[in-house]
Formats: sequence, structure tokens, C-alpha cells
Amino acid sequence: MARQMRSLHAGFLLVPVAVIAGAVVLFAARGPQTASAFTLTVGDCFSMAVGATVADVSVAPCTSPHDGEVFYMQDDSTTPVWPGVEEFSNRVASLCVNGAFQPYTGAPYGSRPDLKVAYFFPPADAWASGQRRLTCYVALSDGSKASASVRSAP
Repeated sequence: MARQMRSLHAGFLLVPVAVIAGAVVLFAARGPQTASAFTLTVGDCFSMAVGATVADVSVAPCTSPHDGEVFYMQDDSTTPVWPGVEEFSNRVASLCVNGAFQPYTGAPYGSRPDLKVAYFFPPADAWASGQRRLTCYVALSDGSKASASVRSAP
């Protein structure tokens, strides 16, 4: 009889352990949400998968390791023809680096050598089909992953 009690007791212990382990696996499997780089919003932090297209990113909390944090977006519905790489670079310099960076981070771009501005823009074929969002984001200049937001307190 004592032997049956031990087996029964061990069974009761294994059930909660199995339930907890299952919940941990399900939570971990859920992980960051994959999204299009062109659906990100200001304040979103994300990581880019190695070997994936730039259009695919994983949105994650800014407190977890991430590659970038979106600080500016612009949709262009007035330019019918794809502007080209040089024009996107000019827009980033004007709108992101000289415009939105300081209000978002609380510091001028030149005073933050630890940060760099990077951006996503649609290729010509996506532009022709109506995808017209320029997305600027902040990343660490040494290429490492950040684990906190760079947004200044409002």
C-alpha cells in the first residue's frame, strides 16, 4: 500500500510539472510577432532575421534585445513615380536625421555617436502597387542589439 501511495504522489507531482512545462513551451513558441517592415508604427522595436528579406521583421518589446526602434514614418501619396534611392536618402537626412530624431530621442543626432539612423523604403515595384511608406529607425552604431528604448520621456 505504501508503494501505491508513492506512485500516486509522484503522479500528482508530474501533472503540475507537465502543465507548467507545456505553458512555458507555448509561451516561448509564441515569441515575437513577425510583421512587414512597412506595417511598423512609431515606437515599435523589432529585429531582422538573418537571411530574411528586409520586409520581414519580428516586433518585440523594447526591453528585449532588438535591432531597431521606429521613430518616424511618412506615407507619400502625392509622388506618382518611384523617387529613387538618392531621393530617399535626401528625405531621410531632412525628415529623420535633421527633423524627427531630436524630438524622439531628446538629443540632437550629432550628440549621440552611439546611435545611427537607418530606414526602410519600398522598391519601385512595390511603389507602383501603392506601398509608399518611408520608415526611419534608430539602431546602435556598433551593430549590437539594444535592450531599452531610446525614446525620451514626454
